[in-house]
Amino acid sequence: MRYFSSNHFSVRPLFQSARSLAQAATGLALATGMAIATPTYAAEASQRSIVKQAASVEQTAEQTAEQTASQPLANGVYLYGQSPEAEQLGSAYMVFEVRDRQITGAFYMPYSSFDCFNGAIESNRLALNVIDSYEQASYPYEIGLEQSDAVATVGNMTITPVQIEGFHRIDTVSENDQRILASCQTNLQ
Repeated sequence: MRYFSSNHFSVRPLFQSARSLAQAATGLALATGMAIATPTYAAEASQRSIVKQAASVEQTAEQTAEQTASQPLANGVYLYGQSPEAEQLGSAYMVFEVRDRQITGAFYMPYSSFDCFNGAIESNRLALNVIDSYEQASYPYEIGLEQSDAVATVGNMTITPVQIEGFHRIDTVSENDQRILASCQTNLQ
């Protein structure tokens, strides 16, 4: 590179000054850019952190809701029948007790024998093992659950009322129903 020189004037120092000035301006621009980018990055990181926290809270809420809503039948004794009225000849009934999602009970028809069962309440069905009263053989059996939109709370547990497919809920459990249930509970222990 050739430099113009004269006795009183030299271009070389100007080029060096311009180069130094350009380097300083680039450094300043980078520093300014970094200063501007840093709050943006920090805001984005903070936003991502808030989104992750919200997702975690939502996931925890969903798990809690799933745990509480997944108990369609509260602990207790139930009677369901193919007829909405108890003790109707020709109709099948099921009497059972629920304890922590486990179920023990019997299928019966009035003035006939009964078959005991045990199993578990799953999200959309009763998964049962039915013991034939004559053969004493166990058979798997499933009954679908139909949940309603209504919600009730028992203690700290949310209960979503259900219907058992093909059966009607009967509120009164008779002494005979209690006797049949007690017999099955004893036999299945």
